[in-house]
Amino acid sequence: MPQEQQPAWTRLPLAQRFASALIDLDGVVYHGTTPVAGAVDALTSARSAGLRTLFLTNNASRTPHEVAALVTELGLPTTERDVVTSAHAAAALAARRIPGARALMVGGVAMKTALWEHGLTPVHKADDDPDLVVQGFAPDVDWRQLAEAAYAVGRGVPWIVTNS
Repeated sequence: MPQEQQPAWTRLPLAQRFASALIDLDGVVYHGTTPVAGAVDALTSARSAGLRTLFLTNNASRTPHEVAALVTELGLPTTERDVVTSAHAAAALAARRIPGARALMVGGVAMKTALWEHGLTPVHKADDDPDLVVQGFAPDVDWRQLAEAAYAVGRGVPWIVTNS
């Protein structure tokens, strides 16, 4: 449709069309600890125009506090309330499915923190009688953690995993 036939609101900048934006981090705002070219400037402008930003990441190895600190270092002041990690999403789902569950944890400190913050008790072995398995990436995930998860899942324990 030609631009002159589009409704007037569709020609406004996104920051004026929407109140909030959900923004992926990895590869969109940064690569590792390096900002994506133009991302900080564009998001700063959008925020100045009134757009609220909520940052999302499927990286379960960092806490929201750590992610917020990284985004802030890049030049976008951010608090942990402005960040949702896959570890927190998985823990929230687990807590909704089985409140107060014993969760066999596959992951690192960020996953353990997310489980505690959602009222779940992290356990580390299939023989600890877990109610479910919650798995997320962390550099220190090893074959022992994966084996324990496999034993529990093989027994029919529900499995929540954040990413491959």
